[in-house]
Amino acid sequence: AMYQRQNGEILEMPAAYAGPVVNTVGAGDALFASFLHFYGKGHDPVAALQRAQIFAAHKITVSGASNGFVTEEAIEAHR
Repeated sequence: AMYQRQNGEILEMPAAYAGPVVNTVGAGDALFASFLHFYGKGHDPVAALQRAQIFAAHKITVSGASNGFVTEEAIEAHR
């Protein structure tokens, strides 16, 4: 969910799916870091969160805190 200050609405988005969940270690960090990455590149908050959800979804399909990171190209292909 994301609160949008401009219109006072709470946006709810379904979770992205990239495969079966193997391990959730680092999922929140991956989501937040990816959101900041895409927002910093100029995407609006909703588009940044959508991409971050995909990144985190891929992250949790593998085991290990330092595994499962995908490229921007893979995220765009997943959309």
